[in-house]
Amino acid sequence: MKYQHFARRTTHRYRGFLFLVMSFLLMPLPAFAYIDPGTGSAMTAFILGLFGAVAYTFRKYAYRLRDFFSGRSVGRASDHRGQDGDR
Repeated sequence: MKYQHFARRTTHRYRGFLFLVMSFLLMPLPAFAYIDPGTGSAMTAFILGLFGAVAYTFRKYAYRLRDFFSGRSVGRASDHRGQDGDR
């Protein structure tokens, strides 16, 4: 029971700090910045590439998990070749 008072006092102390930090982060400030079209294009290409890489990685591991739980053989392309190396 004696620790309950300590927890309540600590919560009130951090609540004020959290309010101060959140008000500082949410306060709009002028940036005085200019983004030229070349930089905008590069940022758009980066964001789209990042999205594509994340989507591909998710799909790759989703298929691996599906194959693992369904009991399918997860082999490489070289496992399906004939003796002379042809597909």
